[in-house]
Amino acid sequence: MHAPPHLLYMARSFEKLGRLVEAREAYLRIINEQLPANAPPAFKTAHSQADTELSNVEGRIAYVTVMVQGTDAKQAVVTLDHTDLPAAESDIPIPTDPGTHVFSAHTSRSKTNEVSVTLRDGTKQTVNLVLPEAPAGAPLLTDKPPPNDGGNGGNGQPPHRDRLPASHGTSGRAIAGYVGLGVGAVGIGLGTYFIISSSNTRNKANAEYACEQTRDGCSDDRVADIEAKDRDADKTLVGSIVSYSVGGAAAITGLVLLLTDHPSAARDEPPSGEPFGSLRVLPGLGSITVTGKF
Repeated sequence: MHAPPHLLYMARSFEKLGRLVEAREAYLRIINEQLPANAPPAFKTAHSQADTELSNVEGRIAYVTVMVQGTDAKQAVVTLDHTDLPAAESDIPIPTDPGTHVFSAHTSRSKTNEVSVTLRDGTKQTVNLVLPEAPAGAPLLTDKPPPNDGGNGGNGQPPHRDRLPASHGTSGRAIAGYVGLGVGAVGIGLGTYFIISSSNTRNKANAEYACEQTRDGCSDDRVADIEAKDRDADKTLVGSIVSYSVGGAAAITGLVLLLTDHPSAARDEPPSGEPFGSLRVLPGLGSITVTGKF
C-alpha cells in the first residue's frame, strides 16, 4: 500500500546505509506528491518531515565531474564502479554517495586506466581520464565487464557497494521439505501425547470400574463418570490417529521433497525424467495415499 510514511522510513534507512542518492530520491517523491486536503494527518506529517530532512541529505551528497580526453573522447562511455553511466551524465557533476569509487571510460576499441577516488560528505571533485589512441585495425574490446545496473534498478544512479551479490541459496523445494519434516515431527509428537493421554484416561476409568466388583456395585454418579472418561479416551485416541496421519504424511512429503531437490536453473520445476517428479502425498484418516509417476 502506497503511503508517504513508508517512503519516509525507506529514506531514513537509505541515509543510515550511506546510500544518500537513493535517500534523496525517496524524500523528493514524498515532497513532490500532491496531497489532497483530506489526507490523513500521518501523510501530512511525513510530508513536512521529509522537507526538513532532505536538506541534511543533500548537504552530504558528493558530486564528481568526469572529464575524458583523447581520441574519440566524445564517443567514450564513462563507467562508475564498473557500471556504464548514461551519456547525458558526461562532463556534468554526478551525484554520488560518499566513499571509494572507481572511474574509467571506454570505447569499442580503447579504454582508460581505472582511477580510484575516495569522496567525503559534500565534496566536489573532478576526475580526468585519458583515452589512449587505438592502433589502426585494433580488434574490438571483449574484456569489458558485463553491463549491469549496479543494484539501482537501471535508473542511472551510481551503484552501491553495500549490495550483496545474487545467490541461489536454499531452493523452495528444500525449504518446503524442511517445513514438511518439522510439521511431521510436531504431528507425530502430538499423536504420541494423545495416545499416552488416552491410555491414562482409560486406566483411570478401569480403576473406577472396580466398584462393580463390590457388594453395593457402582453408584449412578460413578457410572456416569466412568462413561465420561471412556468417551474422553475415545476422542483422544481419534486425535492421536489424525495427528499420526497428518504428521506422517507431512514427514514423508518433506523427505521426498528433500530427496528430489536438484540444483538447477529452474529450481521450482522437477527435472525432466527424474524419479518422483510428480509425486503427490495425500493424508487421510488413518491412511496415506501416494500418487504420481515413479
